[in-house]
Amino acid sequence: MFSGPYQNETGSDGIGDTPYVINADNIDNYPLVEPWSPEPPSPREALEELVEIIETWNLPKGIERSLTYKAEGVLRLLDKGNENGAIHLLRAFINEVEVLREKKLTSTQADFLISEAHRIIDLIKG
Repeated sequence: MFSGPYQNETGSDGIGDTPYVINADNIDNYPLVEPWSPEPPSPREALEELVEIIETWNLPKGIERSLTYKAEGVLRLLDKGNENGAIHLLRAFINEVEVLREKKLTSTQADFLISEAHRIIDLIKG
C-alpha cells in the first residue's frame, strides 16, 4: 500500500507490507506482490559489458583486438545514429566468431558471443 524509503508514501512499490510465511523456519518479510523484471540494458551498456567479457578471456591479442574493435565500432556507429551500420557490423562480428569457432574460440565462447550479438541487435531494433 505504501512506497518510499520509509514506506510512508502513498502508492504501491510492488513489495508486500505483510510478511509471507514460507514454512516454520522461513519468513519473507518483504514479499513481491507484483511481477518484476529488470529493465533491459541499453545497446551501449550491453556492448560495453561484452567488451569487458572478451577482455577477461585471455584470447590471443589479435583475436581480442579484432572482436573488441568491432564491438567498439558498433558503439561509434550508434553514437552517430547509424543503427543500420551498427547492425551490419554486428553481423560481421557474428561471422568472424563463426570462423573462429573451434579454432581460437571454444564452442561455448562462440555461442555466447553470437547470442549476445543477436541480443544487442534486438536492443538496437527496439
